[in-house]
Amino acid sequence: MPTYTTANLAVISPASRSTIFQSPILFRTVNSNKVTGKNLAEYAWKQNLKRVVIFCNPNDSYSNSMREEFRVSFMVNLGAEIVDGGQNCTHNLADPNFNVDKEVQDIVLDQNPAKAIVLFPDTNHVEIAGKIAKAHKDLIDKLQQTGNNNIPKIKLLGGDSLYGNEFLNKYSDSLEGLILSVPWFRDAPKSRNFAEKAKDQWKGEVSWITATSFDATQAFIESFKLSPNLSTATVLANLPKVNLSSNNTSGDEFIFDKNTREMKRSQILIMVKNGRFVLILELN
Repeated sequence: MPTYTTANLAVISPASRSTIFQSPILFRTVNSNKVTGKNLAEYAWKQNLKRVVIFCNPNDSYSNSMREEFRVSFMVNLGAEIVDGGQNCTHNLADPNFNVDKEVQDIVLDQNPAKAIVLFPDTNHVEIAGKIAKAHKDLIDKLQQTGNNNIPKIKLLGGDSLYGNEFLNKYSDSLEGLILSVPWFRDAPKSRNFAEKAKDQWKGEVSWITATSFDATQAFIESFKLSPNLSTATVLANLPKVNLSSNNTSGDEFIFDKNTREMKRSQILIMVKNGRFVLILELN
């Protein structure tokens, strides 16, 4: 980032959501974790999931930023409770001594158990998040088989690092009901036209990062059109002026927020139901 900033060279990220990365040359076609964390926290609050435990990697910029933004919205702004997992109110997925079964047992068998497990893994620890979900399901099933039906199943919530077919297919039996906040979803009404065209062209389903990358490319192309004499300075100056209709994007009208330089995307919540992702909420 310092190199690009010094060169005055515009960057449009289709993936980076960490609020740690800030620069006048950085634009995004995804909402930052501040928006995503608030969205997920408010959903949990409205669903009466007012006591949660968070798993993340505090040493990873995305994972820790997601935790912090959720914490601020959930605990500070809404007054809900995060079960203490240390100084940062989190359980560290990157801890070499991390014991999945023990962590899950401590949560489920607590006299005052959390209402939800919130999973914010970095890409290197998505597998552990899946193992947490599996250990939770296995423990609930075991307790019910022994006649203990008073243990409530704890809800699962997470960030978009869990939004992938490979992860879903591997752990689908354990992920039923998982709620994710994601930047784009192919079955959302606004996304269907782009998703169908992309599937027709590429002969397969496309991911959310394909959609956000498409939008980033369209923004650059439009910025090139706004000046006869192109330079790094004119491209950077033109990007805030880009305004594209939904017909020219992956679904949302394209406008950069003047303060955050983020594309103004719809907020999407999806859920795992019967082994597939389904839309539960789309807000403008």
